[in-house]
Amino acid sequence: MSSDRLSITVQFVDSSLSDEEREASAVSLYEQLRSADGDLGEPSRPREPAPPGSKGFGSHVVGSVTALLSAITLKDFFGFLRERLFSREIEIEIEANGKKLKLKARGRDDLDHALAAAQRFVANESST
Repeated sequence: MSSDRLSITVQFVDSSLSDEEREASAVSLYEQLRSADGDLGEPSRPREPAPPGSKGFGSHVVGSVTALLSAITLKDFFGFLRERLFSREIEIEIEANGKKLKLKARGRDDLDHALAAAQRFVANESST
């Protein structure tokens, strides 16, 4: 991954939701990202590795969406999440230059704080 590209994984972790509800939320977010106007990255559904010796590709990680985007669009991506997730509890993992930052958010205020932390992380990683 080049230094100006970020990998962001959003995982729905709200314990009040069933696996099916978390998965439905992830599929919905994935579809919204794919059809969004603007550059909100390249969304994908992360997969769990297949068991050793199997011929399958593994299954999707339940309740999880990944997007590759540029550091410039980080604020837009968080704004997109802020408009759609309301009070759903999520974990956000940002990877830049091989280093990771994990954040949790539940609601708009948490997402605002997570954005600030993510921007600091990306600024620090781009200066190294």
